[in-house]
Amino acid sequence: MEEKRWNIVTGGAIPYNGSAPSEAMVEAAGELQKQKILDTARAPWAPTQLRASLPVTHAQAAAAGQEGVVEHANALASPSAGLTGWRRSLTGKFSAPSAAEFAQPRLASAISIEQDNSSTNAYLYQRAVVAAGTLYTLRVKAAVSSGAATAGVAFYNASGAIIAAPATDLESKNTTTRTFSVTAPLGVMAASVYVGKFDGTGGDVKLAEASFGAAASATINVNTGSWIRHMSPSGPGIVVNYWNDGPGSAYNNYGNGYFSALHSLSPGTLRYPGGEKSDSYAWAPPPWTSSTKPRPTLTRSQPNDWPFSDKGVFDYATNPVNYRNPPLDFDTFMSYVKATSAEPYLVLNYDSCNYILGPNDWSYDQLFALAKSWLTYIAQMGYKVVRFEFSNESYLSVYNGKARAGDYAWSLGHWALALKAILPNMLLGANGYPSWDAVGAADHEVGSSTYWWQQVFSQSGSSIGFLALHSYPIFNQNYNDYSYSNPNFQAHANAGQYILQRWASPADAQRIRLSFTETGVEDWAYKWPGYPCNLGMGIATFDILAQLISHPAVDDAHVWTTRWRTGAPNPSQSTANTDAFKGDNTLSPIGLAVAIAGKYMRTGDLVQSDSLYQIRSWAVMTPGYQGIHLMLLNRGFTAVSQPIQFNSYGGNRNNGQLWVFGAHSGFTSSPDTDTSPTFVQISTSLQIVNNQLIVQLKPVSLTVIVF
Repeated sequence: MEEKRWNIVTGGAIPYNGSAPSEAMVEAAGELQKQKILDTARAPWAPTQLRASLPVTHAQAAAAGQEGVVEHANALASPSAGLTGWRRSLTGKFSAPSAAEFAQPRLASAISIEQDNSSTNAYLYQRAVVAAGTLYTLRVKAAVSSGAATAGVAFYNASGAIIAAPATDLESKNTTTRTFSVTAPLGVMAASVYVGKFDGTGGDVKLAEASFGAAASATINVNTGSWIRHMSPSGPGIVVNYWNDGPGSAYNNYGNGYFSALHSLSPGTLRYPGGEKSDSYAWAPPPWTSSTKPRPTLTRSQPNDWPFSDKGVFDYATNPVNYRNPPLDFDTFMSYVKATSAEPYLVLNYDSCNYILGPNDWSYDQLFALAKSWLTYIAQMGYKVVRFEFSNESYLSVYNGKARAGDYAWSLGHWALALKAILPNMLLGANGYPSWDAVGAADHEVGSSTYWWQQVFSQSGSSIGFLALHSYPIFNQNYNDYSYSNPNFQAHANAGQYILQRWASPADAQRIRLSFTETGVEDWAYKWPGYPCNLGMGIATFDILAQLISHPAVDDAHVWTTRWRTGAPNPSQSTANTDAFKGDNTLSPIGLAVAIAGKYMRTGDLVQSDSLYQIRSWAVMTPGYQGIHLMLLNRGFTAVSQPIQFNSYGGNRNNGQLWVFGAHSGFTSSPDTDTSPTFVQISTSLQIVNNQLIVQLKPVSLTVIVF
């Protein structure tokens, strides 16, 4: 039986061969959809809407005298050790097993699941009958030689369609046990449990033990003796918007409350001047002398250029550029950096010369001189700035230019040499797709299949200070899409690691760190109920941010953005679903999520804690291991009485604090739609007795326990 999946572009069923979609398919779906397609269309846990229903029922399978997609199997009453009952896939397809596969003996010992570099999938699976509403546990003991392996459960309804497919990544090169629990959804008839390699990186996963069965309890285990990483002080950050964040801007409530809002985020990093707007930004107009002071202007000012043509931001009838609201200049930005003790990230404007140039648009040489003048001013003022990003999303075809991989690589090396002569300690970040085999838009348009990262590293690998990646794993989706799936928000960090492994020299791969200079929840399709920023977006934002900064290879992650267009000039527009600040400069639900991460996840050591299907957890030991911050995120719509078992934490503890980010008191609608949630302290009398604690988790909430 040939497996089919829904073509995202046409909506039709297309054959699926276990590999990623073609570049043409991705391009046709639109530039901003690329990440989503590459993430969700590769592997067997893709959402239901990406798969054609598999037309095999229990009755049809029985009549055919074979085990079909919903294979009859003995229920596993409890987890069992070893690999008894597991079979190996021969085709690499996640579909009905072939007769040859069923002719294989069921496995009974440890085995290596190998994958070549052609993206051919390799996995083991086992079918099981499950009961709706029952909590099951998947426990896997394995080691991965490279990249990431995956363990998961696909739940099928009576017609053979997947209705849920939670999964977890396996990444450790040392044999490690990974456990996660999931509740079988309503309408389930059977499950397929699988462990394998789907990432196309080659290597193997050595599987020593795998078991699946009804869970004895839903206890979350916190092992304070199992160290994961030291938290980065620059970890959680925010992208500012220089258009609207100036102290004299009406969008910024004329500066009233802005610094207070910024300070309350406890940001580790502040990215300036913004996102794509950075690729038309100049810190000051020429000529630049020792007396020049910051005065933002544009490097593209033709009538059809963006953002010059945006009437909401610029008075484009004048030249030189006239901002409708005083912008946030560089000196003022650096005063905010100093006052918040954040690390500044600056985006250099290179892309805007890679576009059709008009009479007033700046050339490559002018942009190169602009960058040198900016760093000279930074040195002159004694500002401590280390990280500079070499343009924004140069690999995409967007408003302010795009670059071919070879041009970008050469220019990066050229700029790095000159800029390091001005600021020797500066690091120049290379931007690109979070995918090792992606082709940039400019190359694709001329028929080139050059891999972006291969070209950049082969020409200028030694000049790269860090990788600047963007991750929007919840894009044009809603809270149900997020809550009823089990997304892995570390997937792009894993991809970044593999980019280094695949294309960088061993020395560069060891040296270079990952920065997610943009991330967050975006819904330009208005699929989120009510569209304005709400609790559901805050919960999802915290999940994304916390997972990224928990990854050992990641230094920081910046949520986009402080504000997009809300504020006094647009009183009828609610806080957009990307905004950390409301129009009056109080924190939105997204802002509260960033603030919680800033308060509890910038210092200390992250240690091992379990996550369940609906409950995610992070445990951070405070410096000196005298205290602990335990964050429990309930994505579900039902309250949970959650048992917690602490290992190696001293037995009994008193006077624990309990804080809850959730729907405000008296809110009676679905909690995810609350646009004014609160983060409040509930108790100061929590007790850990014999290393155990039970906490009541509200629906759609983030609970923080502090001892």
